[in-house]
Amino acid sequence: MLTELGNNIAMKRDSAKDGAKSAEMIAVTSGKGGVDKSSISTNMALLFQQMRKKVLLIDADIHLGNIALMLGLRTEHTLADVLNDGVQLSDIIVQGPGHLDVLPASSASSKLLEMEDVFLKKMAQEFSQVDNRYDYII
Repeated sequence: MLTELGNNIAMKRDSAKDGAKSAEMIAVTSGKGGVDKSSISTNMALLFQQMRKKVLLIDADIHLGNIALMLGLRTEHTLADVLNDGVQLSDIIVQGPGHLDVLPASSASSKLLEMEDVFLKKMAQEFSQVDNRYDYII
């Protein structure tokens, strides 16, 4: 799923104007749960933030997102709201420690799981609106 999302975002980025800034994207993935993907991603994002880079940390686990919980954040909206309720991606980004921007995932949203293709296309469109704000998207 993340590979397809990355490809969709890359296609939109390539069709954008030349010279436009776009973020470096880093994906931390594994087919197995419980191997500290969230911890690695969070620590990497905080490290880049300490290096004075603008970072967006995405919790892309639509089964059981927990990065917001790890960082002690309470969120009003999640990725599910972008698809289900038409909320803009930029409206669900919350600020975490060290001014780290965090895009929280929902937990066990059956609609997201059922509509994976629609979700991926919607996310690619939404990311094109925030991509140029960051040095890194993790």
